[in-house]
Amino acid sequence: MKKMKKLLVSVVFMAIIFSGCDKPLSEDTPMTNRLFNVCAEIDYGENSISCNMTRLGDGIWKSEINSPTELEGVSVSLSDNIIVTEYHGMTVANEKENSPENNLYLILSECIDHSAKAAALPYSETDDGKRVFTGECEKGEYEITVDENDNLCSLYVKEKNIKAEFSEFCVLE
Repeated sequence: MKKMKKLLVSVVFMAIIFSGCDKPLSEDTPMTNRLFNVCAEIDYGENSISCNMTRLGDGIWKSEINSPTELEGVSVSLSDNIIVTEYHGMTVANEKENSPENNLYLILSECIDHSAKAAALPYSETDDGKRVFTGECEKGEYEITVDENDNLCSLYVKEKNIKAEFSEFCVLE
């Protein structure tokens, strides 16, 4: 009888503890709402590209392509509703709404900008202390990984088959 009471007390105690700790999934905001420069290695479909990306504000980006060699030297700027592509003195400007749905830079920038504006996003922690945030914007569901210092590490957009790995993260003052 004493064992039964102890068991019952233990079960009730555990139920109280777990119901008292009924907290939602871990949520926070990744520190993507800042100006930064980062080196990006981006795989999309069967292709890959290497570039330097700079976030200059909400919806304002500049990217300079390093590879593949066919695209080396191309720079792409996003601002307001305009995309400007420059290469060896030639400049082409287009409205964002007229760009292809799978425009790589629009997808990346919109996902990061969306995470920057979010009040909170659910996240999980990895064994090495990184946090993987999940969100969804117009371009699809995405995962953003940040390190223990909230530096951007990667972005994955499953529906678009885009995986970007970031290095040399530097906050701009």
